Amino acid sequence: MRTGKINTTGERGVALIMVLGMIAVLTLLATHLMATSQVTAREAKVLTTRQHLAYVAESATSRALWMLLADRKLHLNDHRNLLSPPGSREGQETGGVWRADGRVHELVQGEDMALVMIRDADNGLDVSGNNPAGTLRELVVSDEEDDPDRQQRVERFLDVLRDYVDGNDLRQLHGKERDDYRAEGYYHMPRNEPLQFREEILWVENAAVVLPLASTGQGLDAIRVVPPVGQRYPNSKGPAFLSSSPGLIQKKLGLGDEELKAVLEARAQYLREEVSLADLLSPELYSRVLSLFSVSESGIASFVATATDAGGQIRRTLRMTQDSREPALRTRIGVHPVIRNWERVVE
Repeated sequence: MRTGKINTTGERGVALIMVLGMIAVLTLLATHLMATSQVTAREAKVLTTRQHLAYVAESATSRALWMLLADRKLHLNDHRNLLSPPGSREGQETGGVWRADGRVHELVQGEDMALVMIRDADNGLDVSGNNPAGTLRELVVSDEEDDPDRQQRVERFLDVLRDYVDGNDLRQLHGKERDDYRAEGYYHMPRNEPLQFREEILWVENAAVVLPLASTGQGLDAIRVVPPVGQRYPNSKGPAFLSSSPGLIQKKLGLGDEELKAVLEARAQYLREEVSLADLLSPELYSRVLSLFSVSESGIASFVATATDAGGQIRRTLRMTQDSREPALRTRIGVHPVIRNWERVVE
């Protein structure tokens, strides 16, 4: 019987490779778990911070609203004209001047700080009601006849908008009705009733013809918030001058580019230095502003509150439009003032 020595060198080498491979796998798993836990912790921190900042922005908005109401109560008959410099009122009972004029206020709440801007919501293009096309026509139709393509798009937009809000299936000359939308794959359009929110205008074909008028760097902010059912803006002679977009100001006043630049600079200087706008514009131009724009608060205020973390890397913004006029709702326990939210968006 033959016997021989068993060669264990190869087996030991294979075992060593297997152990090293297992260690490498375990190391990768451990690294992955550590990285995952770190990412999860950071995500949780970011989410927590974002939620906290949302509450800070909401708190700042509520505080700004009550500061505005307090200012209005203390100064009901004076300085509600937004073009009259508040001047001597600075630092009085309400901690400064609180008006819907577009000024930015710093609100410190504990260790947090938020910037709040209050603008008059009655500030531009009106797309509500049963005939928004009639309201927009004078602003989007150009007097220039050298751009037939744009004129055609404007007429198309107005007719499509009419069909979108009317309650029938009769097609305007350049309009669209249910069959046209279905052919494009949209089975729940048109609405066939008034718009419910301003962003809905973007669903109307060729809506880009109104966007230059609403160009403020903040999307559709210069298109008025659509009031809730049963509510409406107070009657005024025009949009709020301090809240209107450059495009709308240029269109309504019939300004050239250089004139518009001068008007915008005068508006910024008024807000920055609290000097009278009458001293910054020519008498003729100032008179046109007063005749075509509103310079008093409508009572419908839009608040934009932005809260930022200590590092300045995380930010939350709350946009809220509220009817802060003096309506009353009779309840079982008496008469109480009502503050109605018209819009609330957290970004």
